[in-house]
Amino acid sequence: MIFEQKINRPVPRLGPEYFRTYAILRPRATHFRKASCAEVNCPNRERGWKTVVDVSTTLGQGQANYVRLKSGLSFTVSQAGDIVTFVFYPGQNCFSEHMVPLDREPNFRKLDGDWRGYRSEPVVMRASDWLDDFGTHQERLVEQRRRA
Repeated sequence: MIFEQKINRPVPRLGPEYFRTYAILRPRATHFRKASCAEVNCPNRERGWKTVVDVSTTLGQGQANYVRLKSGLSFTVSQAGDIVTFVFYPGQNCFSEHMVPLDREPNFRKLDGDWRGYRSEPVVMRASDWLDDFGTHQERLVEQRRRA
């Protein structure tokens, strides 16, 4: 399936063959790039941040070892039992992966069917054609509803 978001929605009364899906997509892989903390005015970089890990778990031990031995960041550390708190100073890049949009036209797509099943491959369209097709489809639905 192309659109695999987990959404809680009612199942329509009609089958997917009675639906058409219109989508405007900006895929992360093609429409965004990685950015530094400075580029996005990251609040962690500006004010510093705190990371708390539980070293009683394998994951927590790995995280603590990474911070201590490989991160290269300046921090203070305190420990209360198995809970280790790292406080990072401002002015450093954080651990988040920041993304900024590229100046690219989104992908305008149309498919026959809906989230339960698509009966066609996506048709990639120019924005003006997509808008025209979408508007025509909406008008057809209104007219069918009026006749019913």
